[in-house]
Amino acid sequence: MNEALSKSDPAAEKPGPFTRWIRREHRFIEELVLAGVLALILIGIAITNISPTRSYRFWFAMVVLFATAGLVLGAVRAHRKHISIPKVALDQVVHWAATFVAVVAVYWMLNAGRLTFEAAGLVILLLLGFAMFLDGYYRVGWRFSLLGLILGLMSVGAAYLSAYIWPILILGAVIWPLSIGVEIYLTHLGDKRRGAK
Repeated sequence: MNEALSKSDPAAEKPGPFTRWIRREHRFIEELVLAGVLALILIGIAITNISPTRSYRFWFAMVVLFATAGLVLGAVRAHRKHISIPKVALDQVVHWAATFVAVVAVYWMLNAGRLTFEAAGLVILLLLGFAMFLDGYYRVGWRFSLLGLILGLMSVGAAYLSAYIWPILILGAVIWPLSIGVEIYLTHLGDKRRGAK
């Protein structure tokens, strides 16, 4: 009898907002990529804090990894929104190629003696934050923009504060779970607009 009631009761069949958010197509890929980028940012914070003179090498390598993350997230979003994946991929490649050229220019200025190692690391960090923010805003999603904003704040914090690592880590620890909560809420609102309550 309970089975018959649960089959006929529409409220019993509809999953909650968290369940709908977690079941969304490619959710695991999205969260895995975002968590990986966040982990790389945290590793970069530690490297920049411990050895600012060598941090530019780490951030230089991160251009390729963050570009790959942007391509994956852009393809997932394009698939979900039924946008041409090749067009999004071309936009991503142009965006990250321009970022890579800017980072190479910083490296040339470093070799020419116009920048110190520490300054080069901070400038590359700022460029990466800016690139991630724009990529997230236009193609990938607001949480990628949030990571770019954290990178930008980190570069500014490193320039002005000697102990910038803790405020950035605390900010990330607070903002990241909140971003997941906001994403669940936005998924719920989108479902309500489409008729799922």
